[in-house]
Amino acid sequence: MLVLISIISFMFLFFLLFLVIAFSWFMADVLGSNAMGFLCGGAVFLIIILVSIIFRNALFVNPFIRLFIHSSLSEEDEEDEY
Repeated sequence: MLVLISIISFMFLFFLLFLVIAFSWFMADVLGSNAMGFLCGGAVFLIIILVSIIFRNALFVNPFIRLFIHSSLSEEDEEDEY
């Protein structure tokens, strides 16, 4: 389960990276400056980082705790069946 979550997270990060690069090139065309376009793309990453820090318990910690508790309980149930 942990390997699957890692792979999905890795693929999502690549998707997000390419999406921000496309956004940066779009903003570069709109603003007329590559530097300003990629600065806007950097701002998107900064916003994502800030949201991740502010809501880290709700987004990361609590779901992982629930996942580990659920997997531990399901392993105990499987052991009880034998």
